[in-house]
Amino acid sequence: MVDLFAGMGGASRAMRERAWEVVTVDLEPRFATTITGDLCSLSIPSPGPVDLLWASPPCDEFSREDMPWSRTGRAPSLACIEATLRHVEELRPRFWCLENVRGARPWVRDLLGPPMLSTGPVYLWGRLPAVLLPRLDAGWKQRITSARPDLRACLPYELSRAFALAVERA
Repeated sequence: MVDLFAGMGGASRAMRERAWEVVTVDLEPRFATTITGDLCSLSIPSPGPVDLLWASPPCDEFSREDMPWSRTGRAPSLACIEATLRHVEELRPRFWCLENVRGARPWVRDLLGPPMLSTGPVYLWGRLPAVLLPRLDAGWKQRITSARPDLRACLPYELSRAFALAVERA
C-alpha cells in the first residue's frame, strides 16, 4: 500500500496491523513517514506492485468553502488532487482511493465525477474494491470536533479495516 498525505496513518493502520508492506508519504516530518516531501513535486519510487494507493489530501480549503460563515470566495487549490492522479498514473495501483470531505464534491467533480461512496463525513473517489463501508462508531464525531487538526484528519480505523479486507478478498 502507498498512503499519500498519510498524516497520523489512520488510512493504513489496519494494513500495517495485517502485515502489509506500507509506504507512507507526507509533507510533515513530525509524522515520521517512510518518505517526507511535497507530493505535488515529489516522485515516489515504485515499491513494486501496489495493491492500494490511498490519498487523503488536506481538506481545510474544501471545508471552509462548504461553510457559509467562512467562505472566502476563492476556489480551493486542486494541486493535491492533481498530484494524486499523477501518482496513480505513475504507480499504477490495482485499486486507488481519494478521500476527502463533503465540501470537496463540487470542486473534485470535474476531475473525478461524483463520489463513488460515502460514510459519515468521509467521501471516496477512485477505483475501489467491492468494499462494504462500516457504520462509523460514535468516536468519529469526537475526532472531527477535536481542537487538534491531526485528530480531526485521522481516518476512522473501521474504514481502514474495511478496505484492507476488501483488497484482500479481491
